[in-house]
Amino acid sequence: MHIVDELLRLSATDLANHLGCVHLSNLNLAVAQGRARRPAHRDDPVTALLEERGREHERAYLRELRRRGNVVAEIAVKPGADGAAETLAAMRDGADVIYQAPLAAGAGTAARTSC
Repeated sequence: MHIVDELLRLSATDLANHLGCVHLSNLNLAVAQGRARRPAHRDDPVTALLEERGREHERAYLRELRRRGNVVAEIAVKPGADGAAETLAAMRDGADVIYQAPLAAGAGTAARTSC
């Protein structure tokens, strides 16, 4: 979760985290708005292993989708950049799968959470 040009940008992970814990979304929003800081990084080998297994699972799933003949558009967005145009282009071009598409609310749209 981060803010680009005053718009809140959410990832699929942000949405999944919100489903599991609304409080985490509020904490991440506070960090994105500069009202809080992330805790210091902990060097945890178990977490590192889980993260790598998750990345490998994603790579394998994308390979399988392509093997089945799906057109997969991968949206590579750098922090602070807006990938919305690339996502819209992939949608217009008829991609079957759009991987890592950025999500954004339009200007004037408030992000709302509930407890």
